Amino acid sequence: MRLNILFVLYGDLSSNTANPLRVFACELKKLGHECVVAVPDEGIYNAVFNPEPFALYSYSEVLKKPFEIFSRGKADIVHACTLRQTVCNFLTLYLADNPTPLAVFMEDNELWLTSNYLGISPREVYLLSHKQLVDILPLQYSSPFQSDLFLGLAEMVFLI
Repeated sequence: MRLNILFVLYGDLSSNTANPLRVFACELKKLGHECVVAVPDEGIYNAVFNPEPFALYSYSEVLKKPFEIFSRGKADIVHACTLRQTVCNFLTLYLADNPTPLAVFMEDNELWLTSNYLGISPREVYLLSHKQLVDILPLQYSSPFQSDLFLGLAEMVFLI
């Protein structure tokens, strides 16, 4: 069975997660699967356009034409790369209109990154409300409330 796999990055192709994503996509392409990568709208302009084993679209493009980004229909699985707020916000919109099995790739200690950015302990992060976190965190950081929700929705989680 050939799959259409939608990878969702939190940044552009210069982000750390783009490196393992290229490896995954290359190997999946060899097996006959089709891979598409969605990046934040501003990330599409910062893309490194080397020959890639995947098509690249902005979040907005994917949301506008989810059935046109693959040559064989819609995504069979969504592979979210690290649950930063920007990824979760995209997933909320995408999955509401396109229910699709979700796999999550977690390569960073998101809670540590968030608490370090805020200058408070991981425990203290949980004392803040989601609204407070959204108001003070850039979209490239995770809200543990939002990321925990998507981890609970995922059919599969990869953790390194």
